[in-house]
Amino acid sequence: DGHKQLAKYCSSSRDGIFSLRHAVFHLVKSGRRAEAFELLNDFAWVQSAIFVGDDEAQRRATIENLIRDCVELGIYFAPESDTPRFLSKAVHALSYDPNELASQVLARLGHDSKESLGDIIVSGSYDGTVRIWDATSGEEQHVLKGHSGPVTSVAI
Repeated sequence: DGHKQLAKYCSSSRDGIFSLRHAVFHLVKSGRRAEAFELLNDFAWVQSAIFVGDDEAQRRATIENLIRDCVELGIYFAPESDTPRFLSKAVHALSYDPNELASQVLARLGHDSKESLGDIIVSGSYDGTVRIWDATSGEEQHVLKGHSGPVTSVAI
């Protein structure tokens, strides 16, 4: 089956442009749905995928094609990954500047107040925590606890 061969190719050349554009589609079509969700939940893979294209219009087309594939495959609302819905909300910002992925993710994670300082982002939340994030990788660096109520603003 063609989808199985293309899924195998996409898995072996995970960072190639073809794979970044078409891996999710061919993995799901070949019955490898769990692997498609692994990609959709992999921050580094998503960041690589949204960088495909030489300009804003090409990056927008790449992101919109990934969203369209998720809709057509019936996985757009799947509980295994919020990524397709997130990308549809952030497509304009991400196609303009794919480096905004970490801050766009943070903006939608429930940490309501955030402040950026170069390569770090600090966010506060209604759960009373302050979190420090690596703005490039999106990885959480520290969780600061101890506030007795919601943290509604942060300032650096």
